[in-house]
Amino acid sequence: MIGNRFYDILGLPFGASDQLIKKRYKELAKKYHPDRNPSPDANKRFIEINEAYIYLLSKDKFPAKSFEEQQKEKTEEEQRAYREKAWNYAREKKMREEKELLNFYRSLRKGWSWIAFKSVAILCGIIFVVMLVDFFLPTQAIPEVVTEYSNDIYHSVGSHQVSLIKTKSGKKLWTNEFYNKDFNYNPFFVLESSQIFRNPIKGKIYSENRYFEIPIHFTVYWAQFVLSPFLLFPIFMYFYKKDNAFFVIGHYLSRYVSGILVGLYLLTEDRWFHLITIGIF
Repeated sequence: MIGNRFYDILGLPFGASDQLIKKRYKELAKKYHPDRNPSPDANKRFIEINEAYIYLLSKDKFPAKSFEEQQKEKTEEEQRAYREKAWNYAREKKMREEKELLNFYRSLRKGWSWIAFKSVAILCGIIFVVMLVDFFLPTQAIPEVVTEYSNDIYHSVGSHQVSLIKTKSGKKLWTNEFYNKDFNYNPFFVLESSQIFRNPIKGKIYSENRYFEIPIHFTVYWAQFVLSPFLLFPIFMYFYKKDNAFFVIGHYLSRYVSGILVGLYLLTEDRWFHLITIGIF
């Protein structure tokens, strides 16, 4: 029967569900569409696929007459109209999908979605510039007092041995290759920090009539080099004008990944306040 033939064209078992028919049609239409498949047989195959798809989703799927009998009864004009219908259906479907995709791209460049993205990009640009300036500005010396320290020793990058100390101002710092018990005799030290964001860089302790440096690990000051690409990416995407998958991925990465990182950076260690006051307070 004719129904069997159309199922064979789509490569489906007899009586397959409409959902399975639609899924298989999408796969074959992408494969044999003349715009994508340069094969000489692609055009004929594409027409057969559309005929089978339209027919199997129609209400009357299984007429009593065989395919050969029906073909004899059809005139050339009827066959041409049937094929034209299949072509129009495919063309309208493609235009509809392209329009929906274009509307989706436009939705990312307007409304709250665009405001959120634009805000993140501007904030990332400001922080990147301030971080760059902060890196080259002279450091500031802040007097600190160690109130608590840990005897536990951990391994950092390059097999360095680090341990934790806590200061009176509430800072938690990881000293590198330093015997923390020395703070029992002298808990006072000077913390060198960046000028604007006041990110810790290193410590200095006065002993034997001179200052000894205390290297500090796990500071945001050195992690700024890792953070910089996440700050520059939203700025790049702001000027990116192409409507494609990269723009969609970049849009969401900028809003959520870069946005969250920037938020954490500003909300920890009162950096938002230091940014507003340009490091004066």
